[in-house]
Amino acid sequence: MIAWVRQHGILLLLLVITVGGLALRLYQLDALPYGFHPDEGYNALDALDILGGARPIFFERNNGREPLFLYLIAGLVGLFGPSIWSVRLAGALSGTLMIPAQYLLVQSLPLRRARLVGLVSAALLAVTFWPVHQGHKGLRAGLLPVWLALMLWAWWKMLQADGGAADVDSSKSMRRFTPWAWAVAAGIFLALANYTYLLARLLPLVLLGSALWGAWQARRWRPLALCGAALVTAGALLIPLGLYFWDHPEMLMFRANQVSVFNPEVNGGNLMGTLAGNGADLLLAFNWRGPSWWYENLAGRPVFDPLVGLAFLAGLGLLIWNMFRPKPPAMRPAAILLALTLVVTLIPSWFSVGAPTYIRMTATWPVVFLLPAWGLVWAAFGLADGLRGWDHVTRAKPNVVAAAVIIPILALSAFLSYRDLFVRYAAAPQVYRGTRVATAENGQIIANMLRAGAVYVSPALWVQPVIRFLNNDNPPGVFDPRAGLVLPPQGDVTYLFDIIEADDAAAFGQRWPQFTRADINNSRGDFSMISYSLRRADWPGPQGTFAYAAGGKFGENIRLVGHDTKKSVAAGKTLPVTLEWESIAPTELDINFFVHLVAADGRTIGQHDGAPLKGSYISTRWKPGERILETVTVPVAKDAPAGEATLRIGWYDWRDGQRLPVEGSDDASLEIGRVQVQK
Repeated sequence: MIAWVRQHGILLLLLVITVGGLALRLYQLDALPYGFHPDEGYNALDALDILGGARPIFFERNNGREPLFLYLIAGLVGLFGPSIWSVRLAGALSGTLMIPAQYLLVQSLPLRRARLVGLVSAALLAVTFWPVHQGHKGLRAGLLPVWLALMLWAWWKMLQADGGAADVDSSKSMRRFTPWAWAVAAGIFLALANYTYLLARLLPLVLLGSALWGAWQARRWRPLALCGAALVTAGALLIPLGLYFWDHPEMLMFRANQVSVFNPEVNGGNLMGTLAGNGADLLLAFNWRGPSWWYENLAGRPVFDPLVGLAFLAGLGLLIWNMFRPKPPAMRPAAILLALTLVVTLIPSWFSVGAPTYIRMTATWPVVFLLPAWGLVWAAFGLADGLRGWDHVTRAKPNVVAAAVIIPILALSAFLSYRDLFVRYAAAPQVYRGTRVATAENGQIIANMLRAGAVYVSPALWVQPVIRFLNNDNPPGVFDPRAGLVLPPQGDVTYLFDIIEADDAAAFGQRWPQFTRADINNSRGDFSMISYSLRRADWPGPQGTFAYAAGGKFGENIRLVGHDTKKSVAAGKTLPVTLEWESIAPTELDINFFVHLVAADGRTIGQHDGAPLKGSYISTRWKPGERILETVTVPVAKDAPAGEATLRIGWYDWRDGQRLPVEGSDDASLEIGRVQVQK
């Protein structure tokens, strides 16, 4: 047993580190960051579309998004049900997968004590604030570094197996797979990265740059041929995505153009100043000052705490040193590869608005979290070597001394990350606004109201993806209350407005004075929504509201319950007509209705055509038993003849003009009154 533990100790430690990283990501997963950001909400809605049968290769909603992470969310939502937790689980699992992927990459590099450096690097990824916080979000950026680490691992294996690139030794074990097989593997991971996140489109530059350097050093073209194999593999796998962009070229750089510093709306006419400011902020992000956006950071917190930050600087120095020294022979191309990766993955942040932005910097993880591990191991064993001359430590093994340095630093880093994320960040009042907590709370309030009775919300509320996702299983009715009113089949009813619709809400209350208004506050006591409630006994309707009622059935779907209009109208003016419909049965296709004013000679002298409630509550969404009240205006022709005109209504399929039948009517319309037209 002891021999087995010694033989597999590294894997056991990696397993412990990975499980610990997963635990930190699962802890308070649905509660921190509080709320549910719109980006997560859109991802969740797309996952529901996938579960409903949609299979897009690119998702155009929310500025366009690659598909792989969204299909992962869909699988988890399908497995565990729709919830904030199941959406964010995709981010937690992605961040956890990065831990063993990072070890796989680092231990393969020609570093001194590479396996230990790999373990320390994996541990930093497991416990550092930035990746742990990213693991608490359902965002696709967190999956990108997994594919990048695996791509770099396969590419380095290719260089080792090839043995022809300068300074790279080909060992017998590396020839287990041919260089071409490793190149193809790198291409597969490159394709997966491009199916994950926009920034992956720059990653071919890493392979190309490494291949060009190897070809120049070796004075032969083979590295470029192997790079071509990787890029061709990736290109072949990306054909479906490429065909989509061929048909939709506007989406290829849609999001990039929005946030690019080359966009005058972003740089404010000062491109060089913006680039200089972004560059300075990026350099400071690792050790001095990180992003100030509360959604992704404890505002201003750098990537690393002070001790790990010093190790990062040491690792950066080692990287630069090894880029230029000739020995050990395999370290130089590895350093070139790592440096290329760091530069290429920092470019998107440098060229984007608001740098540094951790979400756009996730592609830097493989290198950024290797450097402090490299520096820490180098410093710890350097200290152990320096202490050998001291009598009281001469019998201490270097591994013991190094462990006595590394473990406390990692433990302190884990403690600081836990404190900053789960204590300081969780308690910061700015987080409430930065993470859109109020929107998520509104969604939950609506869900609770729906359990008690009928609820209708304004489009301004329903357009928010978080609210839509949280109420997917039991959605409220949605219509524009400025266009009319919808009454449920039975029971009391509540109408909800967003606070940005205060004027519309006030107008609604004036139009329907029988409703009772209440202002809803969120958990912080801030004004959040406006509600109007009405008891069933006080519903408006034909009784006392309309001048008279008239029955009429249109097909098997809709019945006219009541109507009201003026008795006369002047030519050239408009005639208001109030209608109350009742839904008898659902309609498979949305249909429109018309109101025609027909003169005695049969000429139509006024008409209104359109979808109910100005298109905000089309007929396919009507529930049996609902009543829809609406007032439309019928413009009367200026040359309309004086005299009595007939008011007729009907329903029709706007695609082909086919009308719903009306019993006893040859033209599938219903007469609802006579109006005196005056000159």
